Amino acid sequence: MRTISSALILLFAVFFNSCAEAQEENGSNATGKDRVFEKIEVSELDRILANNEIQIIDVRTENEISQGMIPGARNIDVMQWDYFVNEVEQLDRENPVLVYCKVGGRSAKAFAYLNENGFSEVYDLKGGYDSWKRDQQH
Repeated sequence: MRTISSALILLFAVFFNSCAEAQEENGSNATGKDRVFEKIEVSELDRILANNEIQIIDVRTENEISQGMIPGARNIDVMQWDYFVNEVEQLDRENPVLVYCKVGGRSAKAFAYLNENGFSEVYDLKGGYDSWKRDQQH
């Protein structure tokens, strides 16, 4: 009986924690403006880049960016975590941010960090730079 009670308590804790996270991600920021966190396809990129205030962050290494970058992007290497955190703190939390890496793994870490640290509108490019580059060739 004690095992069943413990399992139910654990189940309720997980459920309520999940609900709280979902409310935070889809909630409002300090200004009351809705927060947006979205993973986008390359086909949606033009819509996002139409916002002149977008902050485009390439989280790849210096070696990787020598192969090219999305125009207007700024490199903040997420593999240099302390540097990444310091540079991200300088960004405007109220203006939209687009993050990308080579294929989408490291940008997911940056995306999560921005979500957890009060940014109001953040987009993560699915497939990263490689996907964008392939799209440019067609």
